[in-house]
Amino acid sequence: MSLLFALILVCWSQVFAIAKPGTLVLIGDVLRHNQNTIWKRIYQIAGGDLGDFAVLAAANPRPKLYGGFAVRALQRYGIFVDLIPIATESEEFGIDPLSAANDFGIASRVRAANAVFFVGGMPQRLASVMFNDDSSTTLLAKALRELHATGGIIIGGIPAGIGVKTDVDAFAGLGRGSFDDKDFYQGLGLLDEDWYVDQHFFNAGQFAKTLIAMSQLNKTYALGIGTNTAAIINDQKLEVVGDGGVMLIDLSGAKAINDTNGFSLRGVRLSYLDQGDKLDMNALKVSVHASKLDEFEVNPGDNSDRVKDEKFLVRDVFSRGSLLKLIIATLEAEHKLFE
Repeated sequence: MSLLFALILVCWSQVFAIAKPGTLVLIGDVLRHNQNTIWKRIYQIAGGDLGDFAVLAAANPRPKLYGGFAVRALQRYGIFVDLIPIATESEEFGIDPLSAANDFGIASRVRAANAVFFVGGMPQRLASVMFNDDSSTTLLAKALRELHATGGIIIGGIPAGIGVKTDVDAFAGLGRGSFDDKDFYQGLGLLDEDWYVDQHFFNAGQFAKTLIAMSQLNKTYALGIGTNTAAIINDQKLEVVGDGGVMLIDLSGAKAINDTNGFSLRGVRLSYLDQGDKLDMNALKVSVHASKLDEFEVNPGDNSDRVKDEKFLVRDVFSRGSLLKLIIATLEAEHKLFE
């Protein structure tokens, strides 16, 4: 090994040791072009006019089209945006997916950006270009990890270490009590290993998938991201921006129930955060936005003997939107008792 090459390696390792990891922006589903609040916030986080973006759309079945939408949405702010030519089908950009993902030039384009924006879609499609057939990491994935480790911003993508594929049958998992190995995809591992992330959480069946996966993988906490919503994480501090919300799931006090009928879990704690709310992911402390401080606060545990027997009928708690409606209805009923 030459002396120059050895010095380069030493300097690069020192960069990783000193640099602070960058910001993660978890996006729910496909971010709409007209969601200006989130687009502007992304622009500000990336350094304003100094920000250079790389766009990756491999998770989407129409990467050229939706990647182009994302490019135009970012270019509204006058910044440089580079659409990276990687898709899960060779025909889209005229290059084999894994060949592109292991191309030194493409990886260098990603590493040189301030921020990488992932267009939403199916996470397992994205995983197929992040990892080779033998599960080793592609140059693309290595570039993304290096970018984040040295302060770069990752927006969307597959930031957790592992996840359940979006096309897996949630009800089959409930019946078996677990998922098969083939039902999971490998992620980039940019979050603490105790955390699980679902960026399609409020879609039908995703709540069930998340609980099963967390239990099976021994994950203590999870973030479920709503549509058109961003969870911005910097130094383990999270802020919610956008039209939807983020569900915090805490299994630290949960217990599995022996049930021959399938998956059963008791003691799951749910907290719903929306626009402006914040979460300290280390202390697990939620701070509501100042505009909500005059609203009612309910703590049923302090007044359990005063809670009357209210029944809420929900035909399918795993259908789209039902979980949030049930939580809100329960809180409203509690509030009426204490007025």
